[in-house]
Amino acid sequence: MWKAGRLDEAVATYDEIERRFGNETSNRVLQYIVIRVLLDKGMVLDKQGYRKEAIAVYNEIERRFVDKVRDPNIMEVVDKARCNMGRHDCLRFVR
Repeated sequence: MWKAGRLDEAVATYDEIERRFGNETSNRVLQYIVIRVLLDKGMVLDKQGYRKEAIAVYNEIERRFVDKVRDPNIMEVVDKARCNMGRHDCLRFVR
């Protein structure tokens, strides 16, 4: 699913987020959501279609699992991803 190099970069960035937010992001589904947010921020670069591939994976994961994830902190991450995707159903959380 992931090409060499891109996975290492995404996992390293994810590990940093996990260190900061603890168990809130330990679920594999949430890892893909976090990676999607990083993609939108340009932290995972678009080389040889990696961005398109990761977006497709994220969309499938969201379609299948995101309704089961209801923790407010996680929903904020999901909502930011939706906003970054240009979707109009996002709530645009304000801190």
